[in-house]
Amino acid sequence: MTTNNNPIISIIVPVFNSEATIACCLESLINQSMQDVEIIIVNDGSVDNSEKICLKYQESYNNIRYIKQANQGVSVARNSGLMNAKGEFIMFCDSDDCYHTDACEYLFKKAVHSGADVVVGSVKKVFCDEKKIEVVKCESGSGKSDRILCLFQNYRLNQIWGNLYRADIILGNQIFFNKDIAIGEDLDWNCRVYSHTKKIEFIDDVVYNYLICNGETLSNKFHPNRYVDLDESFLSAEKLFAELGYGEHVMKIFYKREIERLWGSLISAIRKSNKLSYKEKVKNVKLFRKTNCFRDSVKYKNCDKQNIIRILLLKFRPIWLQTMVLSK
Repeated sequence: MTTNNNPIISIIVPVFNSEATIACCLESLINQSMQDVEIIIVNDGSVDNSEKICLKYQESYNNIRYIKQANQGVSVARNSGLMNAKGEFIMFCDSDDCYHTDACEYLFKKAVHSGADVVVGSVKKVFCDEKKIEVVKCESGSGKSDRILCLFQNYRLNQIWGNLYRADIILGNQIFFNKDIAIGEDLDWNCRVYSHTKKIEFIDDVVYNYLICNGETLSNKFHPNRYVDLDESFLSAEKLFAELGYGEHVMKIFYKREIERLWGSLISAIRKSNKLSYKEKVKNVKLFRKTNCFRDSVKYKNCDKQNIIRILLLKFRPIWLQTMVLSK
């Protein structure tokens, strides 16, 4: 597969210790039916055989560009890809996932035909252990606010893969990933991008396979700074929703979902199985109470009965008692 120095699409692939999956990922990209595509691999300090595999592909295909950097996290890796991208459009692919052969072609044709700034394709979630396939689609609405609401309702607002972005929207507005947050960075970035877009389109075609193995995702891992990180993405989403003028019904769903997202993080931090000290668990409760998400969700009209009880527990009970009750 060959391409010129002016590719239509740049696909950014951050890689970290992905020797088991990166070959399959790259095969899905080099075999795209659309030819004018460049693949930007950013090796984020891998210590396994990822580099060896990536370099082998780079030697065989002249549309693959390889960037190596010290381990700095996925956000810095994606930013490196963005700063080196030459394409008119941008796509992202995780190193353990893959695109369908016609993905670039379908997404690009929709962008050209509609003049959209972002085109969102359907995603197939593949669960390894359960041998289950779940197709996630989004129905079109009549305008930008309807489509962003659809993305939110279908848990697609926090997903960057499976989407095609117009590069000048991103680079013209200097929209880069926040390197200081390790979780929720996709939602934060997407919300800032969508704030600058005028038109969003969907296609029904499944373009991306998202692999979920052993039930392990970023959402159920424990991260020490996740309250701060999740709060950053919360503020970006809250700002976008305010710009779109969503009413109380939508905001109630938004606050409910966000407080539950943080609540799950709190339980993960202070449950008995977590090896944190009691002092550290108390600190987690304090951090949780300081988040903008918690403070905004204290508005009872934005919460259901279960969340009201949770908020009352955190607001009025002594922290030592909260920690004891919640850690059981």
